[in-house]
Amino acid sequence: MTRVGDTIYIIDEFYNNHDVIELGQRIVRKYGTEPVIVTDAMNAQSNRILLRQCGLHKIIETKSNPKRVDRYNSVNIHLKNAAGDVSMYINKNCTNLIADLEMLVYKSGTDIPDTGGEKYGHISDAMGYCLMQMSPNYAHKQKKMSYTENLFNQIKKERLHNFGR
Repeated sequence: MTRVGDTIYIIDEFYNNHDVIELGQRIVRKYGTEPVIVTDAMNAQSNRILLRQCGLHKIIETKSNPKRVDRYNSVNIHLKNAAGDVSMYINKNCTNLIADLEMLVYKSGTDIPDTGGEKYGHISDAMGYCLMQMSPNYAHKQKKMSYTENLFNQIKKERLHNFGR
């Protein structure tokens, strides 16, 4: 995920990682040590240590995970807000994330997500954590950091998927 102006671009996904070290190594192999990593609050300190061992040092740790309703609202607003504006695009190669977003619904009559027996929800939750930190709508929560726009330049000619259209 990268931000250019007020627009969020999800450029890649790393899915089916067996552990944090494997994930860190995959990120470094593909993008070097520049990406900013957002950890969720669970195991944040141990994850930070492992990611740093892989050479990743731009890590945002959250003290608590954002509330589900706030994450979902943020995702929905970025996909398409009430005015019809779109401020998030997803690379078509992020097939697991796209499938997750298309399949995840609430259990009938509730505000509890139907995760299909834990089959859905994990990757979109991870996206929600990142979005809450990087979104210009939540600028008051952001730490000062540099985003790697060079990642955006690698994919700007690719067709991006947007659910709002």
